[in-house]
Amino acid sequence: MASTGSLRNVEGASGKKYGLIMPVKSKKVNISFGKNKKANLNSKPIKVNPLFSELNDEEDEDEDNLSTLASSRKNINLELRAMTKNASKQVEAEYQKAIEEDPNVYDYDEVYDSMKRDELERKGKHQNKDEKKKPKYIASLLASAERRKKEQMRIMERRIQKEREEEGDKYKDKEMFVTSAYKEQQDELRRLEEEERKKEGKNESNKGSMTGFYRNILNSRAHDPIKLKTNEDNDKKELNKTKESEEEESEEEDQLKEALNAGKKVALNDDNEIIDKRQLLNAGLNISKKKVKSLEKERQEERKRREEERRRAYELKKEEERKKREEERKRREAIKEQRKRAYEYVQSQKMEKIKAKEAEIQKQKEELQRKMSKRSTDDSISDAKRRYLERKKEKERLAALKK
Repeated sequence: MASTGSLRNVEGASGKKYGLIMPVKSKKVNISFGKNKKANLNSKPIKVNPLFSELNDEEDEDEDNLSTLASSRKNINLELRAMTKNASKQVEAEYQKAIEEDPNVYDYDEVYDSMKRDELERKGKHQNKDEKKKPKYIASLLASAERRKKEQMRIMERRIQKEREEEGDKYKDKEMFVTSAYKEQQDELRRLEEEERKKEGKNESNKGSMTGFYRNILNSRAHDPIKLKTNEDNDKKELNKTKESEEEESEEEDQLKEALNAGKKVALNDDNEIIDKRQLLNAGLNISKKKVKSLEKERQEERKRREEERRRAYELKKEEERKKREEERKRREAIKEQRKRAYEYVQSQKMEKIKAKEAEIQKQKEELQRKMSKRSTDDSISDAKRRYLERKKEKERLAALKK
């Protein structure tokens, strides 16, 4: 709320003061008795020495300045009080007006709580969004891992196929089992191979160099036999259709003959075609030869499929057994090698001990031999000395005899 001046000592409705609080000067209380008052009143003025009259004039001027300052301060305070009263009245009027316009204008706590509530709700929404967020790279990592896994399966399948080709007709008389999961796996591998071929074809076709152009031409020419083969297949399909239609006609003729022989009445048109084929039906279950052949063909296909499944299951079982045998063989070889190393280590330790012992014995023998040789030299020296002394005595004796 703007005001026209500064606020000092503004009193509110509760009696509290707001703004710049100025201290109120207390009036000086003159404590005196009646005698002193009378004495002061009846006392004569003191004579001032003319030498100090100038000082007294200056003091009077100071006193006059102080009195004017005090009076101006009083006037300012009075003006301020009047202004604060007017300001408080204006504030009260504006407060009442704001309350009348909006009773909740000063409900700061409720507004703050509502603001915080909205903020908390936004945070909760952000947290929910964060919870709904999915990882960024894990999908591509899983896809690449799945692709590598399928590539390994393809490599394994090629290896198994190569082993079968090497075996030849060794297990031709054995039953074969093929599971639905294995079929699905094979279909998936074929689909991946087809996609890779298409991708390679697109890459080759997108090449703009002349080598790519000539390669595409050669590939297109190389595919001509395939087109011829597809044409041959189409021709075979047409022949099969014509054969089926001829078989149907012959079957109808046979049924017509059988019906006429059985005495049934069969209605024919001008082209000798049967109008209502239901007249050819016999009592009971009527199965056409075509249906019998198709059922027989389905049975054969089912039999082949089961044989293939048995063969695949047998091969998988055989592969697992081979792997187990290989692992067992490696484990036994590892154990054997470990035992061998332990035995060699023990033997080397024994040999080292034996060699150390032999060296010690040899050392002792050499020491003994050295001592014995030293002792023999001492004995030989004493014997020589004794013989020398004996010869000397003999010479002295002979010399004495000659004299």
